[in-house]
Amino acid sequence: MIDVAAKVLFFGQDTRRCIPMLQSAGYSVDAFGSPGEMHIHVEDPDAAAVAVSGAWEPLLYDPVLIARERRRIPFVFFAGSGRQPDPSIFDLVVPAERSPAGWLGELDLLIRACRATRDEARRVTAASNLLEEQARAVIEQSKLVRERSRLERESSQSVREQSRLEQERSRRQRYESSGAPPGKWDLEDVSGIGDFAKTAPPASAVPCQERDRLHWAIMIGLAKLNAILSRTVRARLDKWPWDQIRPLFEEERRLAADLEALLKECKAHRALHGC
Repeated sequence: MIDVAAKVLFFGQDTRRCIPMLQSAGYSVDAFGSPGEMHIHVEDPDAAAVAVSGAWEPLLYDPVLIARERRRIPFVFFAGSGRQPDPSIFDLVVPAERSPAGWLGELDLLIRACRATRDEARRVTAASNLLEEQARAVIEQSKLVRERSRLERESSQSVREQSRLEQERSRRQRYESSGAPPGKWDLEDVSGIGDFAKTAPPASAVPCQERDRLHWAIMIGLAKLNAILSRTVRARLDKWPWDQIRPLFEEERRLAADLEALLKECKAHRALHGC
């Protein structure tokens, strides 16, 4: 007996009396005469498996293949004495001589494996969505960091320009106070007039190499994270096996952790040095 509720969609003639066997094992069964509308009925969210019984005809290939594309649940064929289908389009083909206990056990295992795979896919999807949200937050934070860096560069340029104008004004005043003809101050040698030209620019005007290094590392990390996210999305759309998708998720988590560490380092640097 199965320990979880499961519904089987049964198509065709039940010449082998499979429906009573399924019901006695605890399955609920919805029986349909023709497989022609299988692709519609298979959308039932409670359906755990599809069973087809009776003589196999080539015209049944398309309905079965379309239904399989729409639902990732086990498909079982109860073979009779006539023509047999291609085993590759069914998860289980039950020969006429197979005992009910044998195929009921196999069906139970198939349903359990399918549910486990579906649960794992949901978990992977949730983890992927979470990483995408985190990546978007990191990207937004990076935009703010770049904007602040731009404003700081503009402020630094303004300070340097102000310093240059102040230096020119000071040189003009000193030259004119020395008795030289007006308007000629900028053509004379004024290297010996004061030490203003030797004064270092304000600290705020000096570029911060450590800040720039952190910003550059953040941009590189974001580019890598965007690339791996794109690969993961393509892998999911192409339905890669989980053992091939797992390394992509692990790489996403590593890159996201690296970005988070860089942002913390940048924040600490800004708090310590004010840049």
